[in-house]
Amino acid sequence: MNLRFWKRSLIFLLLVLSGVIALAWIFYKLVIATPPQVPDLSVLQDKRQESAPQFYTLKHNWLKKNQAGFWELYLEGAPFERGVYGGKLCREILEAHESAFVQGVEEKIHSRWYLQVLKLFVAWFNRDLPDHVPLEYQQEIYGWSLAASDSFDYVGPKYHRKLNYHAAHDIGHALQNMGLVSGCTALAAWDGASADSTLLLGRNFDFYVGDGFARHKMISFIKPDSGIPFAMVTWPGMVGTVSGMNIEGLTVTLNAGPSGIPQGAKTPVTILGRRILQYASTIEEAFYIAEETETFVSENIVVSTGNPRRVVVIEKTPEQTILYESGNEHLVCANHFQDSVLWQCDENEKALRQTSTAYRHRRMEQLFIQNQPLTPAKMAAILHDYRGMDNRFIGLGNEMAIDQLIAHHSVIFQPEKLMMWVAGMPSQIGSFVAYDLREVFQKAPLMQTPLDISNAALSLPADSLLSSPGYADYLQYKQLSESISKAAKKEKQVDSEQLKTYERLNPEHYYTYEVLGDYYSAMGDCARALMYYQRGLTKAIPWLKDREHLEEGKKRCK
Repeated sequence: MNLRFWKRSLIFLLLVLSGVIALAWIFYKLVIATPPQVPDLSVLQDKRQESAPQFYTLKHNWLKKNQAGFWELYLEGAPFERGVYGGKLCREILEAHESAFVQGVEEKIHSRWYLQVLKLFVAWFNRDLPDHVPLEYQQEIYGWSLAASDSFDYVGPKYHRKLNYHAAHDIGHALQNMGLVSGCTALAAWDGASADSTLLLGRNFDFYVGDGFARHKMISFIKPDSGIPFAMVTWPGMVGTVSGMNIEGLTVTLNAGPSGIPQGAKTPVTILGRRILQYASTIEEAFYIAEETETFVSENIVVSTGNPRRVVVIEKTPEQTILYESGNEHLVCANHFQDSVLWQCDENEKALRQTSTAYRHRRMEQLFIQNQPLTPAKMAAILHDYRGMDNRFIGLGNEMAIDQLIAHHSVIFQPEKLMMWVAGMPSQIGSFVAYDLREVFQKAPLMQTPLDISNAALSLPADSLLSSPGYADYLQYKQLSESISKAAKKEKQVDSEQLKTYERLNPEHYYTYEVLGDYYSAMGDCARALMYYQRGLTKAIPWLKDREHLEEGKKRCK
């Protein structure tokens, strides 16, 4: 009897195990992206040369670090060739950057169990992603992936994960509580609103996955075998575009739009941005590409041209594509829709009510009025502005400010002159390095020694905040915010002097009091927790959920 029972039990367990293995295999086959076919693999044999410290060459392609602290990359040729050469040139920083990205996501999520669930969700959600990425970009991503590190194979196979990273901006929409997409803000001015009448466009790209992620910022100059040569501010391994300008004088920047929960993967908006940048020379062509492309999140795509001087926002949802123009000589774009067609949609109303987008839009309008007519230097000052309405100090790092000190990059375009300025390290408050795209694309293919391709005479100085005691305090504040929050979660005590120092470092930021309130609440000191929650509620608070957190803490303590 016992023998028969154990025999049946063993057979049952084997059947269950076989079923689990079969389901896992089916899941794997359904979700793992297969690399595209590439007709010529001969470029894999080519080797890079380190011609000078931090200057690498491979045929006409090269990589170097500039004096402002970020990388400059030049690539040309066919898609797979560009990807392979980019990966070979950037091998070390490609690994360091992926490490920073993965670590940043893990730190934001905290829970290992939730992280595994999220990984499976993203894999299933993006299972059809290859069907919505043009073959050209699949081949380019595949080329980059061949240089990827083995260290992150637990995240997924190299090509699969590199392809999926291109949808991180979109997944950040769907999972806003991860805080990947914060608050991008842009301003354009032309004709009477510009000092020399030429069009100026400035933007901050607030995509934050930890300080390490922005450390490997890069400006790529690409001369593809088809389409228009262009420059884009990016990071190693990124084929899509979030900010860029082509040599026809057309610019593209992406500002997150109010999105609902997506139903499934379509074309990542960064890939759409890249298609526009590479293949459009007019706003009409850009709109056509946007309209025919299916995306799975909403986006504000700011497109400008120097000739004619024109700036529009292509307001795109998974269902609609609308062309918005301000009707003035300037245009502001935050993270909500402005055209009447989409203004009253549920997601837009929710964004206006619950996030910082409307406040930042008003602040940008105010800064424009105070500084017109604009020059590149005035635009840089606006992008570096860290105060609130009426110049009220709301604490360094507050999301209600134009400069939240977390931007991956800050950039200014002057498309009529093919000029662009890219802010240097750290925190994008360093000097704005000027580039003339005509000169860059003349010099770049011939460069075999580390020459300066920027226009030093037109570069702009670093923001004064960088050398101030306030910035040093802010860096210490960020470190203490993290350590005190971690201590609160583990119910570990923090030295009282450290807590006093923390409160002193950034006293106008609401988050200071949220952290201290949560800490004392975890320690069971309700009187102090209540005091800090109440104090936090008197400060400028960007999101409704942040205010609700303070209110809930206050009620809990009472």
